[in-house]
Parts: sequence; structure tokens; C-alpha cells
Amino acid sequence: TCALPIFNTPGVSGLMQQVEVARFGYLLGTLLDAGISVTKALELMEQSTRARRYQRFYAYLHAACDEGYTFRQAFSRYKHTGKLLPPSVRQLIVAGERSSALAETLATVGASYEEKATISTDNLETILEPILLVIVALGVLGVAIAVILPIYKLTSGLTGVGQQ
Repeated sequence: TCALPIFNTPGVSGLMQQVEVARFGYLLGTLLDAGISVTKALELMEQSTRARRYQRFYAYLHAACDEGYTFRQAFSRYKHTGKLLPPSVRQLIVAGERSSALAETLATVGASYEEKATISTDNLETILEPILLVIVALGVLGVAIAVILPIYKLTSGLTGVGQQ
């Protein structure tokens, strides 16, 4: 049970969405390519993630497809679809479903979003380096003050004793 508050962290939230979309594309595409039915694949997808919002989304897609809805109908009926899957991904999935090439389309989505996640990770790393450097510098400064301040008080107390 993991709520993943990291989904709301600026900078990291986009990366987490890209990772989830890449996982969605790869896993669902692989399961469909292996001959597993869409409903069973979506049921397995629900168990594959720890992000609750995606678990609910996959459970909804599973129920909708089990009732006979297409992905297009399911996407339009779920109110948070826009936050979970970008419009381009939804359009690709609908086109893949219509052309009977859903597994290949999902594999393409997975590869594309994995590349985007790699680029975002590199950018995030570049942004975090100076921030971490400042945090470490402040920590070293705090330790230095904690060591020097008692020594200064001790020496100022000793100079006062010698003058009396």
C-alpha cells in the first residue's frame, strides 16, 4: 500500500507519469502480444503498479472492457483520464484498437515514453545537483559553527579569568 505522494512533487510528477505510461505501454502491449485477452491483461495491469490512481484507472478500464466498451468509450467516460494518459497516447491507443494493431501501438508508446523518462531523469539530475550542493554546504557550515562556537566561548571565558 503506497500512496506515492511523489506524484504531486513539481518536476518529479511529470517523470512519474512518463514512467507509468511507459510501463502501461510495454506491459499491456506484451501481454496482448502473448495472446492474453484485453480484460485479463488489464486485470494484470492493475496488480502491476503501486500507484493507486493508476490501479483505479486500470480497474475501471478492465470493468469497461468487460462490459463491451471500446478504449475510446472508456477513456471518455473516466473523468481523470486526461491526468493519467496524455491525449496523444489515448489517440494512438484508439487508432491501434481500430486497426487491430493495439499490441504494436502500445509497444511503440512504451518505447517513446521510456525515452522521454530517460531525458527527464537526466534533466532532473542536472537541476538537483546545485540544490544538493547548497544543502551540503549549509550542513557543513552548521557543523563548523557547532564546533567553533563552544571553543570560542571557552577561550573567551579563559581570557577573562586571567585578567582578574
